[in-house]
Amino acid sequence: MFDENGMMARIDKVTKNFISHNETVTKNTRFSDLGASSLEKIEIIMGLEDEFGVKFKNEEEIETVGEALDTIKREIRDRLTKGKRQFS
Repeated sequence: MFDENGMMARIDKVTKNFISHNETVTKNTRFSDLGASSLEKIEIIMGLEDEFGVKFKNEEEIETVGEALDTIKREIRDRLTKGKRQFS
């Protein structure tokens, strides 16, 4: 259902819009490992919300790229499920 490699590339692009880094971003990469301050992390999360059209309800708890990816996938899955229920 999800193209994780494509999603990871988009996440990497968003992080580079806010902080300059040369790291290979993986699911285990912590935003702090990329040099993001707590404010920059929130800006990245807001950028991810815009990029993927989702809303993070727990942005303070997101520490890794994998946690962000899981939240994005869950929000998209929930939206699709709600849409199917509306038309059933």
